[in-house]
Amino acid sequence: MRLTERDFDVLTFLAAQGVATADQLTARFFPSKQTCQSRLHWMKRADLVESLPLSTLKSVSLGCFLQAIDVLSLAKQDVWKFRVYRLTKRLRPRRSGAEHFSDPRMWKHQLQLNGIRKRMEDWFPGAIILTDPDIQAEERRLKMGRELPIADLVVRLPGKEIAVEVERTHKTETKYHLRFLDFRDSHYTQVLYFCESEQLFSKIAALANGIEKIGVSRLLAPETVYRQGSGFVRTEEFHGLAAKAS
Repeated sequence: MRLTERDFDVLTFLAAQGVATADQLTARFFPSKQTCQSRLHWMKRADLVESLPLSTLKSVSLGCFLQAIDVLSLAKQDVWKFRVYRLTKRLRPRRSGAEHFSDPRMWKHQLQLNGIRKRMEDWFPGAIILTDPDIQAEERRLKMGRELPIADLVVRLPGKEIAVEVERTHKTETKYHLRFLDFRDSHYTQVLYFCESEQLFSKIAALANGIEKIGVSRLLAPETVYRQGSGFVRTEEFHGLAAKAS
């Protein structure tokens, strides 16, 4: 069997995102999970991709493993047979900043980001999606004066550039204030924070007070966004897609 254009798309996605589940790959590239798994099985035999049990995350921490179960909404009976996919070692990107995305320490973050990326692609068909290493490489290539705040994802389309952050850990208030000011003064038209916990959501929503372009959402409830002055709105409305969504 030969590699198809869709196979190359799958490999390119895994190179950029590091890791994905069969469900995530199905939603993005395949008409059914059965078709996806059949193709992944062939790519495993061709030594292009490998699969590992989600329980590999326990080597990072039990808490991280349990949080990933919540992120993926897994039933207890599915946890021990659930697997994730990544490129084999010989194919993993060696570009600076991307090689660690397939490491188990990054799995939970990247699996969360995959879901957010799919949602953004559904909202903005045809948009260019940049990951953190892409943004840094572009900045170096164009030799922009003041460094941009590097987001987890950037969604680029005519007249709009959205920075997306997945926030997992608490930082000092000073670090948040400096980052928010950088975002405020950047060319990004919107900045959307997805917070892993309720405590993080409350903290960021309070500290981002007064910066209209920043919206704050919850990873487990991404359908709504809080923005100072507007309160809670649907995420489509935050992006100016309310009319399209209705």
